[in-house]
Amino acid sequence: MNLLGVLYTTGTQVPRDTTMALYWFQKAIDGGSADAMDNLGTMYFFGIGLSRDPVNALRWFQRSAVHGNVHSTYSVAVMAEKGLGTERNLPLAQTMYRRAAESGFTPARISEGYVGGSGGKRDLVEAYAWLQVAMQSGLPEELQIAAFASMEDLERRLVPQRRDDARVRAARIVALLKRRALPAEPKTAAATHLSSL
Repeated sequence: MNLLGVLYTTGTQVPRDTTMALYWFQKAIDGGSADAMDNLGTMYFFGIGLSRDPVNALRWFQRSAVHGNVHSTYSVAVMAEKGLGTERNLPLAQTMYRRAAESGFTPARISEGYVGGSGGKRDLVEAYAWLQVAMQSGLPEELQIAAFASMEDLERRLVPQRRDDARVRAARIVALLKRRALPAEPKTAAATHLSSL
């Protein structure tokens, strides 16, 4: 049902029809599909087939995140960080970036490096460590550039001992992720998420 919603939204193999897409997403949501909740949030966020509504987008992303959808977890983090559909909330953003990063979502690993720290306070060692983890995840070139630029900025701000601490922390994070056997990216069919199209 969710895939039918995606097909109708994108006009792939069927005529583009956002009314039908919404119908199928709702049917999938009624069945508990976190992917359909994520896709409905995307439709609200971008105003696809309905009025643009960041508040409702956030609500659907949050519901989807509760059900384990890593794309939605990341979306909640970005929206909380930027104050989209809600008041700006850096502690929530950091928590959600961390959750998505630990679930194997590489863009969240970069964001964790930007936000870093707990309670919205930036911990430069933690930020540097997460950027190193992201770089080791096989980032696409456009993300490598952003991560590398941030790492260079942090290198200038950290004394050598703190950089060494960050490298040790990064190694611990990588070891933890390997023990959990998490992939570099979640193993979901790309066609099930509008955000991946």
